[in-house]
Formats: sequence, structure tokens, C-alpha cells
Amino acid sequence: MTGAPDGGGPPPGVRAMAALRWTLVVVMAMVAAAALAYRFAGARGGAAVGAGHAERERYHCPMHPSVVQDRPGECPICGMTLVRRQAGGDAGARAAPPQTAGGVPGLAAVDLTPERIQLIGMRTAIVARAPLGDSLRAAGVVAADERGLAQISVRFSGWVQQLLVAETGRHVKKGEVLATVYSPEVARVEQELLTARGWAARDTAAGASPGGTAAPADLGDLGAAARRRLELLGVAPSEIDAVVARGKPSDSVPIRSPVDGFVTARNVVPGAAVQPGPPLFEVANLSRIWVLADVLEQDAARLHVGQKGTLELAAYPGEHFEGRVQFIYPTLAAATRTLRVRLELPNRGGPGGVKLRPG
Repeated sequence: MTGAPDGGGPPPGVRAMAALRWTLVVVMAMVAAAALAYRFAGARGGAAVGAGHAERERYHCPMHPSVVQDRPGECPICGMTLVRRQAGGDAGARAAPPQTAGGVPGLAAVDLTPERIQLIGMRTAIVARAPLGDSLRAAGVVAADERGLAQISVRFSGWVQQLLVAETGRHVKKGEVLATVYSPEVARVEQELLTARGWAARDTAAGASPGGTAAPADLGDLGAAARRRLELLGVAPSEIDAVVARGKPSDSVPIRSPVDGFVTARNVVPGAAVQPGPPLFEVANLSRIWVLADVLEQDAARLHVGQKGTLELAAYPGEHFEGRVQFIYPTLAAATRTLRVRLELPNRGGPGGVKLRPG
């Protein structure tokens, strides 16, 4: 049986283990301190490197703000040459929100990315006080002068025999025949006219003195009434005189244009039946045209009749057409809150004799 050494001391090896244990604790503390020191030094060094990098020049694409690099070159998206931008340019591209909204209800800060600014095409300018110009810009449309429009219809029933103007857009002259129409109603009145003329001629011959010369034939009361009926039916006086001279009713009635202009509508075909009322043709005289412009409600007080106006068209870049305000419409468009204004302009030159075309 063995026992503790003399004197009651610790067993052999205990002191060696204690010394080893404290040595390990000290080593671990030193490693931890070194790691902390290294991390702190790295953070300070990174900040210094970032500050130095921010001071360097940057290059960006004007069309694609997201493309930024620290050297010259071309944009990999669109191929544009990169533009130099000083430090802080990235922050300046962003619309920084104000610290406060000024205490005005309803205002809020807006933060836009460079991509969004480029997409919406936003531009900024310094606020300045300046006098408001007298000119107004408004969108308008060219329209035909309603006083130069003519709708051609007949006052009798019949059938279209010939269609001499078969296409719209053609220019016709005043008095030009557009179509011919056969009408039994007109033929019957023409026959009454010729019969009345024959009776009047016999009465005149019977009333002449023996051995004298007979007076020129007259239509008489019945003939005058028949002629008046033809005129009311729309038959031209020259056509009535031709019937009297020919001595027999005409086969058809010519339909003539009452104005010079362009045929804007044709509603008949050869052989079609026609009735009084519906228009057969529409002819527009475009020697003068209207411009109908829509002016915003807040600018309505600046308008007055006789005001000078200038028309600019995409079809004639660089050209200006002068006119005057002829009429201001009495009502405001409820949907767009705009007031319509009518300008009148002369219209000469160009293909077909006109330069400005409706629509």
C-alpha cells in the first residue's frame, strides 16, 4: 500500500499541468488581442482607400447612368464615349429629397434614381423671375371653310344615266357637269312648256292683221308657269332655253357644280335611283381654309377677335402661315377644359392649287 509523500504536498506533476494551463491562457489572450488590432487597422485602411478612390475621376455614359468606371472608354451598351465626372457625381445624379417639405400639406419628398431620370427625360433649371410672353402655343387642325362647302342634290326623282365625276378628290370648275339624270317628272313639265308655246304661237298667228307680219312667238301664261316650274325643279335657264329652241324634251338633266373646288363626297353610281333631299355630291372650295385651335382655359382671357396667328406644320418645316382670329367659340370643352378658336388663312400654291389640306 502506497501513500502520499512525506510532508502532505501535492502529487507529482500537478504543478507542471498548472503552469501549462496558464501558459495556454496567456497565448490565447495574445492571439485575440492581435486579431482585434488587425481588424481595427483594416477598417481604418479601407476607409482611407475609399476616400482616395472617391477623389479620383469617374467616367459615365450619358445615355445609361448605371455605367460608371474609373477610366475612359466606351459604353458597353450603346457604344457612346464615356463622359468624365468629378467626385460626388453619382450622388449629384440622384435627386436628393429635401430635409423638410416646407410645412405645406400634400408635399412629399421624391427620390429618383439616375435610370428613372434618364427614362422620363427630366430636366432641371434654376428658378428665375421673367416676364411672361404674349404668344400662345396651341394644337390645331386644318378644316375646310364651311362657307365654301356645297352639297349638290336634286329636287326631282329619277335615275342616274351618266357619272362624269366618278372619283372623290377631283378638282371641278363652277358649272362643270358632274352627272346626268333622267327624270320623267322634268320631261313632263318640259312637254307642257312646249305645248303652251305651240298654243301661244297659234294665238299670235291668228291675232295678226291680214297682210301684216306675225309677232314673235310668246310662251303665254301657261308657258310662263311651266318655265317657272322647271326653274323651281333646279333646271338651269340655259337648259330651258335649249329645250325651247330644240322643240322637244331633253333626255336627261345635267347636274352641275355650283362652285369651284374639290369633290369631297360622291354618293351615287350609274343607274342609281335618286330622290329629292339626299346629297349626290359635296364640293369644297379650299381657296381659304380654317384652322381650329384648342386653347387652355387659363389662357382664354388673352384671346380676342382680330388677333394675329401663325401656323406651323410638320409637312412644311421652317415655313409659317399667317392668319387672323375670326371667331372664338362660345362654349368650353368640358372634357379637355379648352376653348376652340377659329383662324382663317388664304390657301394658294402647292400641288392641285392648294397647299394646306383639311385634316
